[in-house]
Amino acid sequence: MFLIDVLRDKGIVSILIEGGSRIAGSMIDLRAVDKFVVFIAPIVIGGSNSLGPISGSGIDNVSDALKFKTSQFKKYGDDIAIIGYP
Repeated sequence: MFLIDVLRDKGIVSILIEGGSRIAGSMIDLRAVDKFVVFIAPIVIGGSNSLGPISGSGIDNVSDALKFKTSQFKKYGDDIAIIGYP
């Protein structure tokens, strides 16, 4: 987490990380998330080789899952944003 330490030393206290399932999964694996925003759109993208919404190493037990203490739901047009704070 060297980069985060450097940014903190420079007074930067917030970083927006935008990406797909691999980026999201990596940040969750590192527990480097203090706010998580997930958008759900009314479309289905799939296939046997498609990525899920969150990848990463995953967990063995549901009790080890990243849990949100506070969640908000906002609608943007047809999309829904779920905002959570672990």
